[in-house]
Amino acid sequence: MKNTLVAPTTKEAGWLFAAFFLFYFLFLGSHPLLLPDEGRYSEVAREMLASGDFITPRLNGSLFFHKPILFYWLQTIPISLFGINPWSLRIVPALLGVGGIVFQYWTCSLFLGRSIGLKSALILGTTPLYFGAAHYADMDLEVAVWLNACLLSLFVGIQHDKKSWLISAYIFGALAFLTKGLIGLAFPATIMGLWIVWTRQWTLIKKLQLPLGLALFFLITLPWLIVVSQRNPDFLHFFFYEQQFTRFAGAGFNNAVPWWFYIAITLGGFIPWTYFLLRHFKVLYRLESQQPTVLYLTIWALSVLIFFSIPQSKLVGYILPIFAPLAILTAVLIENIAVPEKIFRTILAMVAILALLFAGTLRYFPTKSLRSMRELVKALPQNIAPLSIVSYHTYIQDLPLYSQQTIRVVYHWQNIHGDNWSSELAYALAYDPAQNKRLIDDNTFWQLWRQKRPLYVFIQKKDLPDFTEKAGNFKQIAADKNTIVVTQSSSPN
Repeated sequence: MKNTLVAPTTKEAGWLFAAFFLFYFLFLGSHPLLLPDEGRYSEVAREMLASGDFITPRLNGSLFFHKPILFYWLQTIPISLFGINPWSLRIVPALLGVGGIVFQYWTCSLFLGRSIGLKSALILGTTPLYFGAAHYADMDLEVAVWLNACLLSLFVGIQHDKKSWLISAYIFGALAFLTKGLIGLAFPATIMGLWIVWTRQWTLIKKLQLPLGLALFFLITLPWLIVVSQRNPDFLHFFFYEQQFTRFAGAGFNNAVPWWFYIAITLGGFIPWTYFLLRHFKVLYRLESQQPTVLYLTIWALSVLIFFSIPQSKLVGYILPIFAPLAILTAVLIENIAVPEKIFRTILAMVAILALLFAGTLRYFPTKSLRSMRELVKALPQNIAPLSIVSYHTYIQDLPLYSQQTIRVVYHWQNIHGDNWSSELAYALAYDPAQNKRLIDDNTFWQLWRQKRPLYVFIQKKDLPDFTEKAGNFKQIAADKNTIVVTQSSSPN
């Protein structure tokens, strides 16, 4: 093999961090929040700061046990420092994305040499789906970074017989658990277990520091689980059974797509590096000196692909943990087929330019986001009373976020079907009677509408005819192409 095992350097890691920090942050806040996820998860973090309750996640005041706690904790930091805006809300995924790139450079260099380590980091950082996820405020990139760090640390620890790297792996696995749940434990155990079985390296089991590592894993994960379940007795059943097991095995969720969905997403999301992987993948399995490493990375990639392809419900971001091993395998290929450095750098430059063009022009793309929500909220009077803002027959995910208060939502709460915003909010009705003030039906709303207390109602234009027929006279305060904001005729503007 042409690559010599040269160790990584802090200077090169620093330059890599600086370059990708600039690359990822340049247009980070240039486009509106993409709904529902960016509005939903950031609102949970905002409510933590507003209430001072950092244990029980809540969405618009409703219990929200769909995901663990770590992303919300991290998200409170930029909100408290920089306020609520698209740039600040994306700082966490962008920093994690850059950190994951540098970590891949460092760890990969330790078992494949600095040249391949650097190439793998550059490939990962310019992978379109990885780049896009770093500009999107949800948990998918975060859990991918923690899982990547865990699996890379495990391999470095095994290869170099370093206890410190193995302990780091358990810490990263715990952080992955606190981000997305059981995959933080299941993926590392499955991938490392399959690799040991396939290579018949049974003695490695003793080197994994299992007693100490698992003790550390549970020391990190159990405190929050214990406290949140004490405060919310139904938490463990909902989180583990309904969100982890039932969601994986069930078919009653949104986004049902064919089994081959993630194959297509992986091939498309890894462009242009897909070409090298498909064109020359046979070379990988002829590199005798690298067979244990290639096998580990292959098992890693296939485990992620197969696991997420099993459920009928699939979301694009779930597949992100596949790109770290694919980036390393591609770097090994490029090194061994002797792709000229000039061609490699040209591809990098072209991908970077296209990525920046995409990020810089995304604001002009049609999206589900209500682009003017910040402006619509600014049109409201100052210091309006709590629960005076109403979302009519829908839940606008960034409305509580920008108004910085929980809102009333009018809907037929007794007749909810499907896996959507209404089921997310309605879950709390059975456990928290106080939600009856926020989640109201039509009868309650029209009673409130006829009282003297002003209400500021956000209505999607498709629902305006129904509203107008029942409301009588009202005043329009603001509007955009999707939404109209109205109040009673007797209310002050």
